[in-house]
Amino acid sequence: MRRVRGISCACTLSLAFVTTPALCAQTHTLPAGREAIEATEGRALSEWDGRVAQMIRRGDLRLREDEPSEDGTHRNQWYQQQHKGVRVEGGDVWRELTDGKTTALEGTVFSGITVDPVPKLTRAEALAAFQALTPDGAGPSLPPELIVLPRPDGTYVLAYRARIFTSAGATVYALDASTGAEVSREAEAEVPKN
Repeated sequence: MRRVRGISCACTLSLAFVTTPALCAQTHTLPAGREAIEATEGRALSEWDGRVAQMIRRGDLRLREDEPSEDGTHRNQWYQQQHKGVRVEGGDVWRELTDGKTTALEGTVFSGITVDPVPKLTRAEALAAFQALTPDGAGPSLPPELIVLPRPDGTYVLAYRARIFTSAGATVYALDASTGAEVSREAEAEVPKN
């Protein structure tokens, strides 16, 4: 069993009393052109490695973090998916390299994104819209971030995303970057205090 960023990959094939590793590579196409990547060997790893390398060259994946493993035997790299320079919410890829060769890939990428990456609302207009949503709140904790937001119906929307604190706690909102209409709202779970 292999542990990859908190997710275990137990791919074994049991034959009589012998347990041998089987191909551990999965690609799942989900709504909104979402593809889940889990590849550790064989043809799937080779194909995903080529696809990820192509996405990096085109600028569709941007390196977010690169660090050696604790034991120094390999490198861990984390990439964020971009659409014409705008971050795609939930589009992330982890890659493990050993001696410069990809040995594992995991993550999620989105395809078929065609939204115009230029917002109609300015960041200042988005900030005012966020403040109007929560008049009792302190406003966003950071400036609103422009993102491409995959929607459950398979479409994408260019949106501004911000975390807003109120007396009830923190909530992450997304507003359509063309109209200012709310497209999502998610309350953050409170972290237990020790």
